[in-house]
Amino acid sequence: MKLTSDERKRNMGLWSRTRLDVSWRDLLAGALACAGTLKREPLIEQAEFYWPGHKSLIGFSVRSGFDLLLQALDLKPGDEVLFSALNVKGMINIARRAELVPVPLDFDHSNVTPDMATLKRAISPRSKILVIAHLFGCRLALDPLIKAAHEAGLIVVEDCAQAFNGTDYPGHPEADVSMFSFGPLKTATALGGALINVRDSALRKKMHGIQDLYPVQPNGKQLNRIVKFAGLKLLTMPLIFGLIQRGFAVTGRDYEDAVADSVRNVAVLKSAKNLRLKPSNALLSLLCRRLKMFDSSTLERRAQAGRDLAELLGDDAVLPGQANEHHDYWVFPILVDEPARFIAHLRARGFDASDLPRSQAVAAPDDRPELEPLRAAELLSKLIILPCYEQLPAPEMRRLAASFHTAMQTQAIGSSPMHGTAGGKTLQRWWTWEGLRAKRRRFVKKSGKRLIRRLSDFLASQSLVSNAPVIDQKQFPFLKEIQDQWQDIHSEMLQVLKHKEHIPAFEEISSDQKRIAQNRQWRTFILYGFGTRSDANCEHAPVTAGLLERVPNIQTALFSILEPGYRIPAHRGVTKGILRCHVGLIVPEDRGNCWMRVDQEKCHWGSGELLVFDDTYEHEVRNDTSQERVVLLFDFERPMRLAGRLVNRLFIRLLKLTAYYQEPKKNLKSFEERFDSATRRMEKHL
Repeated sequence: MKLTSDERKRNMGLWSRTRLDVSWRDLLAGALACAGTLKREPLIEQAEFYWPGHKSLIGFSVRSGFDLLLQALDLKPGDEVLFSALNVKGMINIARRAELVPVPLDFDHSNVTPDMATLKRAISPRSKILVIAHLFGCRLALDPLIKAAHEAGLIVVEDCAQAFNGTDYPGHPEADVSMFSFGPLKTATALGGALINVRDSALRKKMHGIQDLYPVQPNGKQLNRIVKFAGLKLLTMPLIFGLIQRGFAVTGRDYEDAVADSVRNVAVLKSAKNLRLKPSNALLSLLCRRLKMFDSSTLERRAQAGRDLAELLGDDAVLPGQANEHHDYWVFPILVDEPARFIAHLRARGFDASDLPRSQAVAAPDDRPELEPLRAAELLSKLIILPCYEQLPAPEMRRLAASFHTAMQTQAIGSSPMHGTAGGKTLQRWWTWEGLRAKRRRFVKKSGKRLIRRLSDFLASQSLVSNAPVIDQKQFPFLKEIQDQWQDIHSEMLQVLKHKEHIPAFEEISSDQKRIAQNRQWRTFILYGFGTRSDANCEHAPVTAGLLERVPNIQTALFSILEPGYRIPAHRGVTKGILRCHVGLIVPEDRGNCWMRVDQEKCHWGSGELLVFDDTYEHEVRNDTSQERVVLLFDFERPMRLAGRLVNRLFIRLLKLTAYYQEPKKNLKSFEERFDSATRRMEKHL
């Protein structure tokens, strides 16, 4: 697409995809430290006790610390190190150099966290270490993974290189080793250095002993690095960066190799010799300065910038890691179908989008091809990083979002989840019939959301019950019969679960749910859909169906089956005129790690207990346990005055005319027949 003259003038600058989180004063202080004669021991002590109650080991880099750990452990050639499937190449090379076998743990893009089934499948008698990386600024839920790893005798290494959060987070309390990086692109960078929290004092002492034999990095090397990155900080100012990029484009050279790539490495790490150094006094001095002056409010401002951009991009954008509770957007990742074209489109408009050339999807061992991380590999093939930080002005952020939408609509660069996970949006030219239908659907969704927001206040004013996020079930007398007979519902649910493999995933029923339901981790056995009874499915749960028939104006009812370790990201319901009820049927023993947040209220299920809530409030679900969770979920009309009832019913009737309703209705029919056929075959066999 050609740029207009106004666009060319406005886009002379280029916003770098990331920024060096270091001030000119920091660089000056670091340079002066290189010329001074600093005492080493006080600096080491200051950094070692940064986290109260934790004594850290100070390393040259996270990769140096990982290499040190492998030396200190009694490992044998051929032992396995389990890695999060997406990792930097340097970490994988360190394991291979130690004659260890890297084993990938695949994950879904919604939470970038391996699930329990993947971990248990990967563990073998040769497995010794589990390395889990917090990615993109997300903080992963590690409790079930750490517990399972420890039960299998593995050492758990938590890679926090992208997750530094000041003194608030010293690492997971159950992880054996937590590694924090202060490399060039990291939060609170000292242009190098790492803090390694080792909870076993004997292991930490052994690592210290090995490191004591290393030479100290000369101050001159640190000065060279400071000069280098001061130059890069200057060159990545938007106007200068834009001129450099255009200069390289004119000569036909790739500025990625010449300029941007220089930011990524602290040092050349091609051999063990480059890793096995102690940080110089000057590096220690700068690291102590950055730790002392770190202000955690900068992370909240960065996170807010990420949330703002995510909202501007809207539902068309597929953002990895959104299912995690903590996300401070160390970088802003997004998945698109044609990364190269998309990057070129954004760079032409002044935004330095890029892929992650230093990362790789860890290959499965030759003798274990079933562990090949297909989802992580596809994520990496579609991943690009957008500029997003507090220094990006609001008008520029809006222009970035507009450029994204332009790319989506006029260049047909489709944002897409991975095939086989969250079922993807296919690439459609806008002038084709399918493209026009997709464009119409986006318009309807966008217009519908505006209408819903306007209706919400009116419907709330018409309510005859509380408008709180979670509502006392005593306000609904008809629910008592369901609670009294919950064990009958439970028995029918168990019969249905005998054919679980034939129960569809939520995303297979409705493509509109693919943001929150992925990789068949949330299955739904639907009894009612938008007020329409599924006769075929109700035959498999007649008592449950009979009870639901007596619920006034029931809309949707289903057995909701959530797999171990799965999280449903934050989302909102369609209309305030509908309330939702959950009946706990199968609740994991570890109730504390299986919960739902509705607005600011955290709720837990109990067997036979009912939970009524307004799903137009933002809500999310976590099952961070090793057991599945099953509830009977049903929606019913909110008790309202006559005007509210009439408006709400009209809205629902109109909703039933859209693809939001028609597509699931069509898909459900097919799954009903498949489930019924499967159960009849089994009964005949028995």
